[in-house]
Amino acid sequence: MFRNRRILLYARRFFLVWICFLFITSWSLIQRHLKNWLVQAPDLKLSGSLQDTGIKVRDVRISKCYSWFSNCDAIWDYSLQDDLVTWYRIDMGKMQDTSIGQGFGWTSYVYWQPLYPNERGSAVVDLALSRNGLPLGLANERYNKIKNNDIDGYHVHSNTDNEFYVKDDSSNRFNPDMKWSAKFGNHLEDWFWRGDGIWCKYGRRSNGIKEIKAFIGEDFIESRPMWKEMVHCLHREGYSKPISISFQKSRLDDFTYGKEKDLSQISEPSLVMKRADFKILQISDLHFGRHIVSDSRKEKPDSIFRYDWPNVQFIHSVIRNERPDLAVITGHIFKDFNKNLDYESQILKMVSPIISNGIPFLFTWGEPQVTTEFKVNILNFIKSLPFCLNKFDLKNSTYLMLPLLLPAKTPGSQKQIGTIFAFDSNVTESYNFLDKFPRSPQSVYNLAFQHLPLHEYRPQGSFALIGNYEQKGSLDYIPHTKAFRNLLGEKDIKAISCGHEHGNDCCVLSDGKQQNLKNNMWLCYGGVTGYDQAYESKVRIFKIDTEKNDITSWKRSIKDTSKVSDYQYIWSRTLNTQ
Repeated sequence: MFRNRRILLYARRFFLVWICFLFITSWSLIQRHLKNWLVQAPDLKLSGSLQDTGIKVRDVRISKCYSWFSNCDAIWDYSLQDDLVTWYRIDMGKMQDTSIGQGFGWTSYVYWQPLYPNERGSAVVDLALSRNGLPLGLANERYNKIKNNDIDGYHVHSNTDNEFYVKDDSSNRFNPDMKWSAKFGNHLEDWFWRGDGIWCKYGRRSNGIKEIKAFIGEDFIESRPMWKEMVHCLHREGYSKPISISFQKSRLDDFTYGKEKDLSQISEPSLVMKRADFKILQISDLHFGRHIVSDSRKEKPDSIFRYDWPNVQFIHSVIRNERPDLAVITGHIFKDFNKNLDYESQILKMVSPIISNGIPFLFTWGEPQVTTEFKVNILNFIKSLPFCLNKFDLKNSTYLMLPLLLPAKTPGSQKQIGTIFAFDSNVTESYNFLDKFPRSPQSVYNLAFQHLPLHEYRPQGSFALIGNYEQKGSLDYIPHTKAFRNLLGEKDIKAISCGHEHGNDCCVLSDGKQQNLKNNMWLCYGGVTGYDQAYESKVRIFKIDTEKNDITSWKRSIKDTSKVSDYQYIWSRTLNTQ
């Protein structure tokens, strides 16, 4: 009996010691959970965009947010120096789910730690993904060093006294084997494993990353100057689509873009001719984002987005052949838009051939299924892109008036020779927008673009047309456009071009006498640029030639981009074809 009591007493003491030991060793974890439960992390308050605040990225990691945390957009977690600091989820304002994984009571996200302008320390200057072995970025650096016979390229591990280690999240222990470093010249630039496949490279804050964005899907294309896409994707358990990561660096010199890719080059709402001719590329009805369903976890990953890639390459090929000065996207860029579609990824894929070639572009609406809330977000994102001219429209619309100017021989001597209009397909609003601009006698090369056709695209009797005209159904769903069509003529607009009807890629001559209108005008279709099983993908090009004093148009198709079809005169001062 006495012996059993002693055993029970020792067991109790051992249990208390074990509890105390467990509490002491787990105190940091307990403290983190308690603080996330009881104290809400401060919001990231910005006076402007994140790019303009001077804030850099101090660190990046994947962390779990538990259901009892007060907030998952901002959490308390440990830094490299073991301080409990605030970490922010990348793309906090994104409506789509960018979580990396889920479990019972937790969801994991990619978080970043800010380095404020008044703080000292290193910043993350590069990111890479590699779950096995060295990341591609470090492997390339080592290859270049070895290729140049630099002995530092052979140094793989560094175990100096002043190096610091990161925690291995899987075991919650310090693990020096998880660190790889390389010494280059007079600088010690280190790659650190941050868990779950993320590697961070640290350096001077002047070279630090300014912003990190997440995109859903592996079909993401990064073409923006100053931005860099991580080579590999973050695969997510339970999801068919991985997360692609892109980040904005501080210096243009870190990229292969030329100095001409200056984001500030388009500073005024006008177009300046660089030579005697000016080409406009019309892209319409791309319908990107196919095979998207409401619940992405139930979707099979086979054949996702297979229709989009050929059309991106098609636009690339046309740009190489034509070298346009302006790209006009006349709507309907999404296929079956829904709240789970990552519209940012699809838009960047759409404009990648345009941005990578430094071409100014504008966009007009043609998305009837997109709600007003999403329209504002989509348009704001498009306006933020480099070379986008929609930023000069201060309203949440896509109405634009862009003067076409000759190069200035002396400061302030630019002469307007034409005008490019973009409309939002609302007839009343389009009429009011156009009516407020007086007609300039010197502006003769005038063109207009929108998504929906006018009623006058259905002339009666015999009429001239060039191209395919297969869809001839009623346009009663569009309000009457006769007054708007007459106003286009009064403003001396030589042609208007639309999208919407995939079976039509022609230009129809709107005869003023036959339709009881004030003048003749070519009404053109751009054709469908995206995938359509029934119709061949096409684009339309307009060319303004100040030496020949004419406007011409033609098309290129995905079947053979080296050939043009349906070449025609839109207007000629010499031939007076209008």
